[in-house]
Amino acid sequence: MVIEKVIAFLQSDPEVKEKWDDKVTHDTHLIDAGVIDSFAIIKLIMFLEEEFNIKLESNELVENNFSTLKNIEKLVIEKNNQK
Repeated sequence: MVIEKVIAFLQSDPEVKEKWDDKVTHDTHLIDAGVIDSFAIIKLIMFLEEEFNIKLESNELVENNFSTLKNIEKLVIEKNNQK
């Protein structure tokens, strides 16, 4: 469910959607593949906090947490388990 919501959000951004292709998987490194950039990550952070009612701490704002759809899902699940 997390991954599906993240995909829908990311693909709602015209710049991201333009770079998204059928080769993007749950393990694709979104940053290295050029699918998302720093601006998209900022928007993604805001979306995650609002959509999943979580608060990301500064030490969690590292590339690895946002590099793949699986890592994003893992971060959200871990934050929800901390509640």
